Amino acid sequence: MEGGLCVRIVNLTSDSNTYTSNVYLLLGDWRAMDDVNTLVDVGRDQGVTEKMYRF
Repeated sequence: MEGGLCVRIVNLTSDSNTYTSNVYLLLGDWRAMDDVNTLVDVGRDQGVTEKMYRF
């Protein structure tokens, strides 16, 4: 996409065993520190942190 920003959206709680809200990780083009990476609604599932570090 020329001149645009590509973002990958990952639901980190799609297979959660803990009652929680949906937690989304938004990753920039290269999944690098310079990209815009954002965690949306951390919820209460402690497994989210482990999943986040896999990306």
